[in-house]
Amino acid sequence: MISLPDPLEHPTLPVWPWLGLAFDRKRSAVQELSRMATNGHPEVLPVRVMRVGKSYRVATAELRRVLGLDPEDGEGARAGAPIDQLDPAATAEDRHAS
Repeated sequence: MISLPDPLEHPTLPVWPWLGLAFDRKRSAVQELSRMATNGHPEVLPVRVMRVGKSYRVATAELRRVLGLDPEDGEGARAGAPIDQLDPAATAEDRHAS
């Protein structure tokens, strides 16, 4: 289980390494999924990804909620995200062809 920072101290986190740790994905997969999420396919990740300059970030509070780390929110709310169904080795071109 990962330990995430307090959202009041760190409102957003870089997607790498945090999403990689949370969802057991490699850096290249996290970067590609983040790129897809900010380019019209938000459904590929269970959290919203924001592009800030050249980096991708995620709201700490939302990631904590999805992972079920905030007891007041109950269990994790995996908002219809098919991250487990994606093949991190597949390229964007492969996914668009299917």
